[in-house]
Amino acid sequence: MKNKKQGNNWTAYYDHDTNRYFAEIMYTSREGREQYDYEITKEIYDRLGSFGEDYENEELIREGEIKDLSRIAEKEDERDNQFYRSFGMKPISEGNMISYFR
Repeated sequence: MKNKKQGNNWTAYYDHDTNRYFAEIMYTSREGREQYDYEITKEIYDRLGSFGEDYENEELIREGEIKDLSRIAEKEDERDNQFYRSFGMKPISEGNMISYFR
């Protein structure tokens, strides 16, 4: 297994002594250097470097979780249902689309 993965602004590594995974994100600007350190899971470490854009790797490190897009969509649908129902509207589902009618 590799001990280190790296992008433009991030570095992730596995520490054999503690059996833990760590990552850091570094930004440099005129004001100086900012560094943020994170402990990450093996699953996140394994996914790092698999994205086309560096910011996606940074987001995965910061968020500390692999997002399940289907679960996010379900939560958004439920939130929308509650909003429209508060106005007395009823959802009518058609395939992937949900319309609301009074």
